[in-house]
Amino acid sequence: MEDSPLRSGFTLPELAMAIAIIGVLVSIGWYTAQDSIARNRMIRVARMLQSDIQMLRTIAITTNRQTRMKLVHADAALSPAEAQQGEWLLQVGNRSDRSNEWDTLPINEADWSGAVAVVDDEGERSLAAGGRQETPWISLAPWSALSGPGLDNADCVVFSPRGWIENPPEDFRTGYISMRVVNKRAMLDESSEGEWVDLKLARGGLARMEFWNAAGALPANAVGTAEATGVTP
Repeated sequence: MEDSPLRSGFTLPELAMAIAIIGVLVSIGWYTAQDSIARNRMIRVARMLQSDIQMLRTIAITTNRQTRMKLVHADAALSPAEAQQGEWLLQVGNRSDRSNEWDTLPINEADWSGAVAVVDDEGERSLAAGGRQETPWISLAPWSALSGPGLDNADCVVFSPRGWIENPPEDFRTGYISMRVVNKRAMLDESSEGEWVDLKLARGGLARMEFWNAAGALPANAVGTAEATGVTP
């Protein structure tokens, strides 16, 4: 009896099955990659906020003028079905105290010592579509009301030339002024309430980042090396 010839290659059903498996693996990898990208974007925006706070503090000390971060727009809905939102301004006052005029960075070069390089950096921050810092899925959450010091400083964090935050005690309801950056992509998982980074500002002008999800606080290495302006989370 002659031996059956050896079969080479794959049958059509086997090829179809292999392609289907590869497709599933690719889709899983793509989805996981998108989750990681969104999380990294969230951390990048939180660090930008933290860096802006440090820059305003340094400018106030260097120029002997008040500076402020004016919170302009938040994402009220915080729904993954809606586009991301978030806007704030970086501004310098015209006095060391009780400023009545505020200029959005870059600061006028004639009044600038050059200690902090912001001449080429606009002071308008926008996460929305078409904004200078457009960041899909990442939003600035609504903040607790800030009365700010003096007049016309509502929704502002104001620095004195000493580097301290001048906001009144009622703005430090929990001992800090808090801002929250939210990853709305994480909300697509119906079993999750999402994930976010809280930026907490102390009276002395120091800023600390804390990473959270619905299960609670996560360690710093969950999002890479955490940074603070003078504080280690």
